[in-house]
Amino acid sequence: MRVTSTAIRAKGGNDFIVTADVTIREITRSVDFEVEFLGFYPAMDGARRAGFSAKAKVNRKDWDLNWNVALEAGGWLVGEQVKLEVEVAVQQAIAIAAAILSAMTTTDRRCGAPSMPSPLRVTDRGAILHG
Repeated sequence: MRVTSTAIRAKGGNDFIVTADVTIREITRSVDFEVEFLGFYPAMDGARRAGFSAKAKVNRKDWDLNWNVALEAGGWLVGEQVKLEVEVAVQQAIAIAAAILSAMTTTDRRCGAPSMPSPLRVTDRGAILHG
């Protein structure tokens, strides 16, 4: 599944509607997520982060997810409506840009020439690590 935001609209207070293209099995549909801004908090590495909670309901058949099994007592094993719930923490962009810039401007002390930037990777907690 891939989710790419395409628009953000304020509802009021800490609530927003985020329209996103949701791709499942090579089929893309536009979905409106109800998003709540949960606030800022300091990460363990000292970076400033913001938390968000997003929810949407979709019909799985819109993505050709049609599998199901009839139950003996009647009805179906899997409902058509699916709840998408996402908890997101984002790190302030300036901290990420500073880490990337730092990695790209290091110089090799032996010859004074710019060295290759050390590879950057992002951990599952959003921290940027060198090497």
